[in-house]
Amino acid sequence: MFLPSGQIGNLVLLNSDLRVNYNSFTGPIPTELGRLTDVTVTWRLKENSFCSDVPTEVQALSSGVTGSWFITTGNSIGTACPTIATSAPTTVPIPVPTVVPIPAPTS
Repeated sequence: MFLPSGQIGNLVLLNSDLRVNYNSFTGPIPTELGRLTDVTVTWRLKENSFCSDVPTEVQALSSGVTGSWFITTGNSIGTACPTIATSAPTTVPIPVPTVVPIPAPTS
């Protein structure tokens, strides 16, 4: 489950705390979280499955946080995010070989 990007940065009136820990979120941390400049007490994104690097926009907010800053704890920060298959699985059967290989004689 991805942290919903595209709209989460619109929570600019959110202040004090952002707690989305223990939610099984996957993928990179959205850069638009860097727009949440009024969240100055608690940032808890821990114990999900976030990957890649912490965006610089989010890192820049850390110096203004007076309480908890749990971004990397329990995540896969610093590792590449898994790629998602873009093609659908096929229902076409794999053909069976028509010739059975004969083992080479042993001496």
